[in-house]
Amino acid sequence: VKQSALNDERITAISEMFQGIRAIKLFGWESQFIKRIEEYREKQLASRWAVVKVWIQTNAVAILTPNLILVAIFFVYVAVLGNQLTAAVAFTSISVLLTLRTSFERLPSQFSNMVSLYVSLMRVEDYLNQPEVQSLENRILLDLSAPI
Repeated sequence: VKQSALNDERITAISEMFQGIRAIKLFGWESQFIKRIEEYREKQLASRWAVVKVWIQTNAVAILTPNLILVAIFFVYVAVLGNQLTAAVAFTSISVLLTLRTSFERLPSQFSNMVSLYVSLMRVEDYLNQPEVQSLENRILLDLSAPI
């Protein structure tokens, strides 16, 4: 959500600069606008870098967790319970945990998709809550039954 807000700020600043390009050139304000846009870009890059760090950590945990669970299960099965690890037990356990691994690996991307969905829904809600440009009474109503 924060990253989207930073993107919006930078895009707004760039749009303002393009809309007032003649005045900016006339008064020599290019450097001030460029500096402002660069500051927004630095904030945006810092935010993205933080997201990448969290993504790396989350994926590392999601990939390592099933392997650590497998090692822990085999340890408990052999060392704590005193059973002998046979090929049938080992391969069956690995097969079941590989199925769970897929779910763990998809979890970070699903979380990211949910955050993107939330941001998109908030933008649509903001758009729909804006006041109407032209009231319903002032609109021209078309008579659809009349031939064209």
